[in-house]
This record gives sequence, C-alpha cells and structure tokens, in this order.
Amino acid sequence: MLGKPYLPDSLKRASHRLTSFGAPETVMACARRAWEQAPAYRRHLAAHGIDALTGNVSWRELPPMDKKSYLGLHRSEDLVAAELSEKILYWGSSSGSSGEPFYWPTLRWRDCVQAGTAPVIDLDGLWREAFRLRERKTLVLYCIKVGAWSPGAPLLTLLYRLIESSDLHLGLAVATHSHEEAADIARRLGSHYEQCLFVTVPSLVRPLREALRLAGVDLSRARFSVLGECFPEELREQLDAECGLRWPDIGLVSDVYASSDTGVIGAESMPSIALRKLLLSSRPLREALGLREQSLANLYNLTQRDLFVEELEGELLFTRWQAIPIIRYNLHDRGELWDWEELRKLLRALEPSDERQAALKQRALDPSNPHQTLVAVYGRNDALIITGDNFYDSDFLCALSSAKLEGEVTGVFFVSLSRSEEGQGIAWDIEVRPEVAITDELRKKIASSLAESFRRAVHLRAYVDMHGSRQKGGGLFEVRLHPWPELTSKQDAKLRVIRS
Repeated sequence: MLGKPYLPDSLKRASHRLTSFGAPETVMACARRAWEQAPAYRRHLAAHGIDALTGNVSWRELPPMDKKSYLGLHRSEDLVAAELSEKILYWGSSSGSSGEPFYWPTLRWRDCVQAGTAPVIDLDGLWREAFRLRERKTLVLYCIKVGAWSPGAPLLTLLYRLIESSDLHLGLAVATHSHEEAADIARRLGSHYEQCLFVTVPSLVRPLREALRLAGVDLSRARFSVLGECFPEELREQLDAECGLRWPDIGLVSDVYASSDTGVIGAESMPSIALRKLLLSSRPLREALGLREQSLANLYNLTQRDLFVEELEGELLFTRWQAIPIIRYNLHDRGELWDWEELRKLLRALEPSDERQAALKQRALDPSNPHQTLVAVYGRNDALIITGDNFYDSDFLCALSSAKLEGEVTGVFFVSLSRSEEGQGIAWDIEVRPEVAITDELRKKIASSLAESFRRAVHLRAYVDMHGSRQKGGGLFEVRLHPWPELTSKQDAKLRVIRS
C-alpha cells in the first residue's frame, strides 16, 4: 500500500529482538488486583469468557484492551482501582477521536513513590550531558500548552522541582500562547543566559526557530527538548548542522516516551542517541538489524521497573498497576523491543567509516550504560500525532466530507506526515474524478477548502491553533492530486491514514 512503513518480519526475528520486557508474573498480579478492585475489568474478562482468574489461566490468555474496547465502554468509577480512588490528585485529558477526550487520573507523588510506581525521568542527567549545563547558564522555556492535557501540568511541576533543587544555574519561563511569545521571552531574557532550552513537541521546533529568527535571537544558542511524538533523526542532524554543533554536542533530545494512558515508559540517553545516529549513517548496521532508512525508529531505554511491555503483531502492549489499571493495553504504537547486549555485539563488529562514527560507536558501547532493553517506536498505528495531539481517520474523513468537494474528488484519499524546512505538516493524497483535469488552481482550491473544514473538524486543537496558520503555501496541508483510478486500485477501506 502507498506509504506503508517497513517492519521486519516478526516471524524471522533477528537476535536483538525481544518479545517482552519485565516479569510475566507482573501481568497476572496486576490482573488479579484489577479483578478485585475494578468492576469494569471483571466485566471485560467475562465478555471474553473468563469468569475467574484461577491457576489455569495464563497471562497470555488475558484479552488485550484499548481505549475503544475497554475505556469507552465503562464509567470512570468502575475503571479506577478501589484502593487508589482516594489518592487521585489530578485528572488530565488525552486527545480522542472526533475531539472527544478521555480523562486519566494521576496519583499524588508521595503515593506513587510509596507504591514504587513513581516515574523515572532523569532530565537532569540527560540535559547535563547533552546541553553541557555545568558549563552554561541556561534559560528553560516551557512551550507546551498546560490546559487539561494530561502531561502538561505534571511536566511543568516536574521542571519546577528539578530547577529548584538543582545545583546548576538554571532559570525557568513559561510561554504557552504562541511562538512569538516564546521568542520575545528569549530575546528579552537571553542576555542573562548562555543558551535557551525550549521544552516543546517536535512538530513545533521549526516554527519556533522561525519565530526566534524573526525576533533577532541567535539561533546557535537555541536547544530543544521534545516529547509527545516521534521525530526523524534527520531533524536533529539538520539542527546540529545549522547551529554548528559536532558530536557530542547536540541541539535536540527527546525527554521521555510516555502517554496519558500508560504514564512514563522510557527515555532517550546519550548511548541510545549515539546508536540512532549510527543507524542513520551506517548501511551495514541497518542491514544487520533488518532496517531501511524510512523505518528508522525512535529509540528509548525502558526505565520503569513496574511496567511489563510486550510486542504483539508489531504493536506494543503495556501492563501497569495505576489509578486505572491497564492489562495488556494496546496504545496502537508500532514498535519492537531490542536487547542492548545483542546490539553491543553487532556494534563491536562494526568498522567505523570515519572519526565521527568511531566516536558514536564508543558512546553507544558505553559500559556504564545501566539499561538492558530498548523500545524502538515507529509511530502510532491508528492516528497521526502532531503537536502531541492525535488526529484520527474520522478527523480527516470529516474534513474532506465537509469541504464540499464532491464535484471534484472521488472520496478516496491517504494521509501521511510531511516534513519540510517549515517543520512537520499533513500531506493529503487525493483522487479526483475521471472528468476533472488536475491543475494547480484545483490543488489550491482543495487545499483552501480542506484547511477551513479541518479547523472545524478538529475543534481548533493545538495543531491548528499554534502551527497551521503559519504554514507557507496558503494552507495547512501539502495536497497531491491523483487521477482516477490511481488510488482506488490501492484503497484499503480499513486504513485511510498512512504513516510515513
């Protein structure tokens, strides 16, 4: 199918591939507690023919769950574990199909620590090394809308805690309204610091840099720490080149791999970043892992010991005891689990082609790296994620339907992420009717109509508010038109959204 990502055949696993991370007994222990304390889970099991969790039931027999098949069918009071219902501090939303969010409960920090489920986020350690915080006074600029988005307020609180307790010269400012606000703060306060570290999402890095340029801010002093979505390694390479940075100096890191549903899962580290850069530059290493350029995953160390992760048919499933317990929960993230020790064996056999590859190899082989397992994340299987927000098939279908283009298009389309110098965007491949001529005027008309209908369809979510209006070319999207039946012959009614 057009744009279908390449994934290694799960039936022919290379030696570095794992099927799970964590102790399998964690799954049954979590399931038994949920059975006792969450009525929704008892009903979920009963619906799949399991009336009791006896010794005859294996963890692999427990039915997977996701937002649609589990959360959407039950009231929140039936989903929350009874022993944790009085310990909830904060309810945060995760984006949902057609603008309908789900609200996830977060426990008080002290209760997470006591239960051994507190998230392990070593921002201080990663930032210290990646951005040389010991040597440079740094202004941290938080550029994510707080609102009700689940990670928003907790992450800002974590930054306050980190900066207040740090022995480094760090300052914190918040810019949640626009790129121009962030750029103005950097311009006004930048003289007090040697660099500005922007905490944002990958798709807003380019628009932020453009706002900084227009404000007269020295771009070589801008660094970025991102979360919320995958990003291409080429973006990091481009930023490093523009800033004149050479390894081990880098301009962008990804703080955490996390979701509102699961909490923190893992994080980048300097060894994992070095490995990803090696994969980008070394064809022999990619071939040894069964990869191709377009399938280069984001790599995160699994850091949470209370978490069980498994790969099932190319997707990642998670089990964790939390306010809403999740057992074999499918985020619909496409991914794999990699064994660090097996990867090191491959790396030791790699012959570096130049000094840079030699330095990257040395860092990836760092014996002090405490992590044993990497999660390789290729992207979301049921949505595109941009500015930390999910955009579902229904969003795109609604936008195309309400654009009143019936006379020009057949209704067959594919959607993917596009990348340009302006940042991430949305690319539409749309099939036009047989009697319609494809012209530049038609493309502009369709792009303009889609931009307006998409704004209505997604209820002015973050992508449109903070990014879409600044795209060049007069619209939100890159539109590619195809003559009938070019896309009809490739259509899969079950999958309109094609990840790239």
